[in-house]
Amino acid sequence: MDWKKLFEKIETSFWELVVNLLIIIAVWFVANMILKLVSNLTGKTINKAKELDDVERGKRVITSMTVTRSVFRYVVYFVAIAFILNILGYGSSVNSLIVTAGIGSLIISLGAQSIAQDFIAGVFLTFERPYAVGDYVKIGEYEGVVSAIAVKSTYIESIDGQRIIIPNGQIKNITNYSTKFHVLRINMNTPLALPVEKATKIIEKALLDYNDEALLEQPYVQGIGNMTFNTYDVVVVAKVNPTDRIRIEQEIRLKIKQAYDKNKIY
Repeated sequence: MDWKKLFEKIETSFWELVVNLLIIIAVWFVANMILKLVSNLTGKTINKAKELDDVERGKRVITSMTVTRSVFRYVVYFVAIAFILNILGYGSSVNSLIVTAGIGSLIISLGAQSIAQDFIAGVFLTFERPYAVGDYVKIGEYEGVVSAIAVKSTYIESIDGQRIIIPNGQIKNITNYSTKFHVLRINMNTPLALPVEKATKIIEKALLDYNDEALLEQPYVQGIGNMTFNTYDVVVVAKVNPTDRIRIEQEIRLKIKQAYDKNKIY
């Protein structure tokens, strides 16, 4: 056995391994530096957008920046991983697999149909813009403020502080409450024995001194709603800021209930 040639081969292999390892580290470092740069640039743009007088324009800019950040993250990591696989000698194998199986078959074989669906839905959301970052929305059963929109998912902060992540492919029913106003219609259950005129006076008196910045018009009694054999609903209408609709409804109900209790109406 030629020990000299063996050691030379081992030494060559060792240095090739070291060089490849250094290249991989460099690729990963550059990828993270690019993402950090993109994050800083988009972050500065988002901060400037928050100071714009045109709120709707600011929301559009913030949404575009969050989507851009998401796109760069996926693209940069994809390129970096592909480059690393090529360095490790798997580039030709991956290319052969794609050519042999086809991109569609490869996606199916990897069980990534839902991921592809999320990405496609994310692209449509970006162009159609049914909601923007900062909007108060209800998506399916989830409700809250949109904190970020990525290519794959939408992030919502609920009123109780939970962060909800919804895959874009699962977004179907959307209600956007971030319009100019929202009309509340509150049904207050009232005993049938209490005359409508008296119930109206009690409610109007209870709401007379109720003021809040979210109220766009003073609440008023619209009429009566559903009736049963011993109760009827008094309908109270209030025009409010959409993002405060839940809080305002709770406060109005509390005011009326306190007035009912004070007048011994049960």
